[in-house]
Amino acid sequence: ASPTGYVIPHPYQPMIRLLEQGSESVTLNDFSQIQHINRLIDLQVKVINARFKMTPFRFKHMNPHGPTLLPNNDYTLYALSHIEHYSQRLKLGSKKVLNVFLSFAICDVNNPDGPYCATLGLAFLPSYDMGRFGDGVHMRIDTLTGGGYPDNDNGLTLVHEIGHWLGLYHTFSNSLRSVNGDPCDPRNANDFVDDTPLHAAPSQNLYNCSKRLYEDIPIPDSCPNAQGNDPVFNFMNYVTSEECQPEGVGEFTCGQIERMYAQWFLYRVRDEPCEDSEIRVEFYMRFENHNRFNKFKKYNEFSIRNEKTGGTIFNSTEDYDDVFAGNIQLGLFVDICLPNNQPYQLVFLDREGDGFEGTDASFQIDVDGRPVAKLQGIAFSQRVVGFNGGSNNTVGTTSSATTAITTTTTTTRSMVMTACLALAVSTSYLIIGV
Repeated sequence: ASPTGYVIPHPYQPMIRLLEQGSESVTLNDFSQIQHINRLIDLQVKVINARFKMTPFRFKHMNPHGPTLLPNNDYTLYALSHIEHYSQRLKLGSKKVLNVFLSFAICDVNNPDGPYCATLGLAFLPSYDMGRFGDGVHMRIDTLTGGGYPDNDNGLTLVHEIGHWLGLYHTFSNSLRSVNGDPCDPRNANDFVDDTPLHAAPSQNLYNCSKRLYEDIPIPDSCPNAQGNDPVFNFMNYVTSEECQPEGVGEFTCGQIERMYAQWFLYRVRDEPCEDSEIRVEFYMRFENHNRFNKFKKYNEFSIRNEKTGGTIFNSTEDYDDVFAGNIQLGLFVDICLPNNQPYQLVFLDREGDGFEGTDASFQIDVDGRPVAKLQGIAFSQRVVGFNGGSNNTVGTTSSATTAITTTTTTTRSMVMTACLALAVSTSYLIIGV
């Protein structure tokens, strides 16, 4: 437990001594008072608002009197192993509130020398079940603005992690899971954003810069046959030092801003009225166990599309993250609002043709609170469910077809996709200390 009025050994060096040499290596003077931590938080809030100024998102500190403290050395050092416990005790607000959990290290108690101990921060993407533990950002306290972590205390760790919390991937994401062993293959799709250049690997291994000299250093092009050089100034890339992205240099692209906006409305804004000219669409998918969920995600994909325009509104490959999902949840819930008087289709593709195995596995789609279709325990290779005037089409069905039900429009939550930089969202920002 921390001494009264003090929080944690800070800055960086005293905590390193504590980890390597034990508690006798630090004194009371090595600990930071809560007032100092508050100053770091205030500086951090200014940084994230400056770096998000070209996006529709604005942040405010909802606990200006200081973070909520939970004195526990295990939580402070082995955050990865205790996310469920401390977040249940500390998490506040709705799904629109960003909880930031601060600790010294994000280590795994079962592997204290493992790779997670080098992690500066992690975040849960919005498509994970919002009722589960841990939603928010978990990060080292010394990566806050002025926190003391070498090369990474300009406040950009939280900027990066908020990008994840709003649905962004690393710009090099799918290059690491490359098609045919080629990280530059365009089919990798990387971060599912069109205007972030394809690159083969994180830039921290390819680009060494400094705040003073970065303009004179050639920008690498790890995929020379693809358009554009590596996005070394993008907040969702990795760089050698945060000084590589001084104010006015780091960026989110227009496509990334649009994706954050879309993910915000797909997952973080729920139970709010739609416009009178819109319908509310709710899509549920449930599985019997984690193995079946993981198998389904591996061999299946699904999307919601406008049958008239051919435009895709939701695509599970791009808009639903499954890195951890099959281990911590058993389903998916999407709640969006769409313009009325347009025909829509829910499309399933199943590479194995076994559909929703098990008596408790199912999907259901509701429009304005009324069921349009439900599918349970049925095998298929492709199924198209029309709603709001959209047509049905099923290929390879081995059981009865899904019944479409006529729906009417009511007032529900608004989701209006607009042009980049013409968006308007107000969100809240909450920091909680661990």
